[in-house]
Amino acid sequence: PIDLKFYHLIFQTLKDEIVRNTKAGTSKEAIGLTVFGNYELPYFDIAKQIETKEKFVQAQKPTIGLSTELTHQLALVKQLRQSFLREAMQGKLTADFRCAHPELIEGENSAQALLEKLKAEKKRLITDEKLKKEKELPPIKEEEIPFEIPESWVWCRLNDIITMLGDGIHGTPNYDSQGDYYFINGNNLIDGKIEIKENTKKVSDQEYEKYKKDLTNNTIFVSINGTLGNIAYYNKEKVILGKSACYFNLMSEIEKYYIGYYVKSSYFFKYAVDVASETTIKNVSLKSMRLLPLPLPPLSEQQAIVSKLDKLMRTCDELETSIRTNQQQNEMLLQQVLREALEG
Repeated sequence: PIDLKFYHLIFQTLKDEIVRNTKAGTSKEAIGLTVFGNYELPYFDIAKQIETKEKFVQAQKPTIGLSTELTHQLALVKQLRQSFLREAMQGKLTADFRCAHPELIEGENSAQALLEKLKAEKKRLITDEKLKKEKELPPIKEEEIPFEIPESWVWCRLNDIITMLGDGIHGTPNYDSQGDYYFINGNNLIDGKIEIKENTKKVSDQEYEKYKKDLTNNTIFVSINGTLGNIAYYNKEKVILGKSACYFNLMSEIEKYYIGYYVKSSYFFKYAVDVASETTIKNVSLKSMRLLPLPLPPLSEQQAIVSKLDKLMRTCDELETSIRTNQQQNEMLLQQVLREALEG
């Protein structure tokens, strides 16, 4: 006879070890039923199973409370990140900066002057046929503005501060395992970087030439299909883009990391969810991306915001690392308790 709850504890507690010893595959790992069926588990008489289970349940009680608390702490850190981002985008983080450096946010250095300069530059690029002529976008309505900003800032649309916006190919490229370029999508955009995974496909030089985009040092990728809001900054990676991500090239006098932080904020996520098409998979159109309202500070204040947020996010990273380390130690403690009970 067996006690199912006892063996449930065995699988739950030793699952990492069991998976490690039974999995197979390269691009996609899996556990075969035959291998799993042949995996040897320890057997004890029913009295020993019940005794061990009861000992384990008693030993587990304090760690369950700790596990719940650690999960709660991770949620609080996530909320803290968003709180910092909200304060940054409302200008609250840099109130002291504006008081200390009025000369950097007024006159020709003001946000309004910057926006007019960017619009004039785009007009020149269109005249010189370096950019295509665009349909004029509607002015931002009061109901589109989600929060108040400092008087020295202005609201603009994403399209006002970019030279290019597009998405990836809507089909499937010809894959080549010997190719030098990777075919990426929104799920490859992780915490500001392009992450090449084991199952990320490659393409040839010829396929890259066929689908390549005009990417620059000021290019940002954002996932707009399925998962919304993943972000990466282009860093000369050898990639072509799939349809679940868009890219846009910011104009030279815009701090890309400031825009990146805005995309990471709950304001962008709410906007993306609100405008996403109602299908089985949420999708944000390129038009909606162009229409995205943005709070635009003067360039010097954009840089000050990024500097402050970088420090605050590093603090959040350290907190998360500490909490996850405690979670791992708690999990190891549970495994040790079970092993000692079995060995006893």
